[in-house]
Amino acid sequence: MAKSQMEENGIDDKQRYGTIITTIIIAHYNYGTELEYIKEYHSSFEIFSQGYQLALKELGSEHPLTITLEQNTLNVSVKKKVALAVIKLT
Repeated sequence: MAKSQMEENGIDDKQRYGTIITTIIIAHYNYGTELEYIKEYHSSFEIFSQGYQLALKELGSEHPLTITLEQNTLNVSVKKKVALAVIKLT
């Protein structure tokens, strides 16, 4: 059986898993950021929250991605509450 490019470069399954997980977490960050930009705060909150939970589980609470996603989740939560309050006033 032919070796994959990663195997030829000496990357084992654990490193491959870490790379894939980190990529998925970064994708959550990017998608959440785009949703926040277009003011889709509820969806943005959900994506940031999912990314934060995954980062917390896989990377730990001290990892920069975990910390960033936690802060983004909190920030968009406030924006979501403000947007709901504005809707109720109109």
